[in-house]
Amino acid sequence: MIVLAKAWRALGRSGHRVLQPAMGVVLRLLRSRRTRVVLLDPDGRVALARVWLSHQGWELPGGGLRRGEDPAAGGARELAEEVGVGPADLQPPGLRPFGELLDPHGAFTAVLLTGVARDSSSLAVPRQHRWEIVEVAWWPVDALPPDCDPLVHQALDLLTLGGS
Repeated sequence: MIVLAKAWRALGRSGHRVLQPAMGVVLRLLRSRRTRVVLLDPDGRVALARVWLSHQGWELPGGGLRRGEDPAAGGARELAEEVGVGPADLQPPGLRPFGELLDPHGAFTAVLLTGVARDSSSLAVPRQHRWEIVEVAWWPVDALPPDCDPLVHQALDLLTLGGS
């Protein structure tokens, strides 16, 4: 089973290297807007995920917005899909926007949302999305993993500067 998991991860990294240039062009042409969610737990740790078809560094949960979809609704949908956190798992008022950032590669604009989980036990990859999400974990904001996506640092800096 471990060998199969390692092979699956290697296939995702290889596929990303091959497809990334074309995906970047398509996203730029479509002027893609995506969500990224800074989900914090009561201890101030941030939820990060490793996505299969990517460089497999740690990223903020999120994804593409459907046509006409409100960013908060899209962020809530992506949180449920990627890390298993639904609206009932969030402290009021739920997700709220705090800014937008251009992806470091210029491929998309990320609508940034933030929310606080009721507790830290609710983080898990839902069964139907295990093909897409390799791993999820809480990370201390001051001790992020070295293979963290640059957008994570930019979003956390913006959130801190905004006083949210």
